[in-house]
Amino acid sequence: MRVPSLLLIAAGGLALSACAGRNTPPSRSVTVVYTDARMIERAFTDDGLLLERYDVNNDGVIDNYVYLQPMDDYDMDLQDLTGLMPYEIENVRVVRKEIDVNFDGTIDVIRFYNRRGVPFREELDTNFDGNVDRRNYYDGDRLVRREIDTNGDGTFDERRHYAEGELFRVERDTTGDGQSDTWQFYERTQLVRVGRDLDGDGVIDAWQQIRIDRDRPDVMGTRDRNQETNGD
Repeated sequence: MRVPSLLLIAAGGLALSACAGRNTPPSRSVTVVYTDARMIERAFTDDGLLLERYDVNNDGVIDNYVYLQPMDDYDMDLQDLTGLMPYEIENVRVVRKEIDVNFDGTIDVIRFYNRRGVPFREELDTNFDGNVDRRNYYDGDRLVRREIDTNGDGTFDERRHYAEGELFRVERDTTGDGQSDTWQFYERTQLVRVGRDLDGDGVIDAWQQIRIDRDRPDVMGTRDRNQETNGD
């Protein structure tokens, strides 16, 4: 199979602009751009994969890396590459893609693929500081979970859960102790209640019910209800 190179991988509601500076907030639109980039090299890796290196903007610097699993005529993974040359292998499947989106020499997006060639996870550096601050998880073509490092300390302190493409729960660690202490629940994209763990035992102790004016969904009220509960 021919593997097209990706100038930009940004599914799941996040687009990284290739021309954006390091201090430019990423766009929230979905952008996927394909290009006939120039392949610079195709070689075997130490773990038996094929690595294709691309120069997307033709500046002489590698900015796209595509890792491929060689396969035989029965679409089984090839384990023995003895005697084979990288450029003569045609039957492959994509394992991973790494992209330098803003052409600064640092990888900004890493996307992982299953055997069917469908992405199941991606890691993103959304502010171009060299560190992964967002991870997206997919089931088929749908985003099911997003993990975010909100303060750049290397810890993923916010988790967003999706069902049928819609956000239904957000979990946050606001104290930095590594466990969630705030939960937000959504119905049809509207925030309906918030639960909080007040004593750090991992159990919701207090609920805040969000009242939505159905005639005016932009107007919301709240009602606090403290109770001992198991979070169900």
